[in-house]
Amino acid sequence: MIRPPWIPCITAVLIASTVCAQTPPARIDLTLTGPAQSPTLTGAALDGGSLHFDPSTGIQVIVACPVPLSCAKLAAHADAAIASDFIANPQAQSFTLVVPALPKHDTLAIPLAYDGHAVLPALTLYADKNAPGKAAAATDTVTPPPLALRVRNKRCANAITVPGGDVYVVWLDGTPISSPARPLVEGQSAEFYVIGETALINRVKVVRKSALRTVTVSNVLGATVNAAGAAPDLNRQGLPVTTCGVFHAEFNDLAPGAAEVEIDVLGDDGTTELKNTFDFDVNALYTGAYTVGAIRTNVGSPAFAKVYNGADTVVSTTADAGKRIQYIMTYTPFVWGARDVTRPPARWYEAIDPFVGVVLNDIPNNAIAGLSYSLGSMLYVIGGVHAARVLTLDANAGAEMGKPFENRAASVPTVKSWKTGWFWGIAVDLQGAIGLLKTALSSTTAASSAAGR
Repeated sequence: MIRPPWIPCITAVLIASTVCAQTPPARIDLTLTGPAQSPTLTGAALDGGSLHFDPSTGIQVIVACPVPLSCAKLAAHADAAIASDFIANPQAQSFTLVVPALPKHDTLAIPLAYDGHAVLPALTLYADKNAPGKAAAATDTVTPPPLALRVRNKRCANAITVPGGDVYVVWLDGTPISSPARPLVEGQSAEFYVIGETALINRVKVVRKSALRTVTVSNVLGATVNAAGAAPDLNRQGLPVTTCGVFHAEFNDLAPGAAEVEIDVLGDDGTTELKNTFDFDVNALYTGAYTVGAIRTNVGSPAFAKVYNGADTVVSTTADAGKRIQYIMTYTPFVWGARDVTRPPARWYEAIDPFVGVVLNDIPNNAIAGLSYSLGSMLYVIGGVHAARVLTLDANAGAEMGKPFENRAASVPTVKSWKTGWFWGIAVDLQGAIGLLKTALSSTTAASSAAGR
């Protein structure tokens, strides 16, 4: 079949008219400058990282990479829902970003990275629907999201690095990123790094809400028994990827217990203030502990009487002549320094402390002293010397163990004298003991109530 010679001409005219009917996307030229470790994006139309374009035509962004920078090392990362093309041309030292007409989103976040380092400011493209056909210009304005949404934004284009150690890292809305491995203790500095949109970070203040620590000479346990990256957010609509900054704050002398700091952000109008809080624990430091427990002592406290042995009436003991159990209360000073009892000492030998105490069975006539070894925040293994004022036979009156007593009508004569011996035992701190007692009593009450039904 032979086509008429005029058909190709008509086809060419139709193609040409179709191409001419399409308005090309607006072109914006930007330049990459600075060292590879901290590259910067510059351009006449770049308004703090923002570019505005007509969504009916799209936009073409061309980034130049002058020597020694190479556009082959430039990469763009965009939301998967955005229809766009990234074209690197190392020979021309340029990088082209094309967003076609009618993009799926009104706000297009295109963070750039050069050789793995974030390019600042982060590039954000805004589709200006109110001015169709208008070329991109630096004077275009877009209403920013509300302050509450901006504070909750956790989509950072740049990486944030903060010192490690016992520090708190939180987002601007108070959401924790990381915390110290163990709670802080009173007297230890509470160091905070707050991460959020750079424009808001410059209007942040962090305020202590918890009480100041009251410095005391002693605080005895039992004495008061009575970062970064583009993280998803719940509401991402209207929240572009932004350049993030860091605000640093430090507080001292926080009181033990539940501590709280408030993160205040000043709004664009200079008066509106958004407040968020962050809670954390501050453990108390104790200079010693009161404990209660039981010991096994070899200091007997016998009673004496006359007994008939089958041939004669002799002097003998009737009770507690040998080893016995005594209930004690002690005070243990922490001689290695004030201690957070929720964590073990730094060195094993710092768990060993001296103690003194009384025997609850008979306080005026007993005393104990020795060493304790802490097995945790509540339990102590103890051992030492027990001194007791106990009954002994009065030798001056002729009373001797196992021998007849001449004055059979009288009771066995005794006197009190001090004896010493060794003991060992187990004790718990008074605060823990009260807790155990309350638990035991509540269990007993519950069981009695159940039995009475």
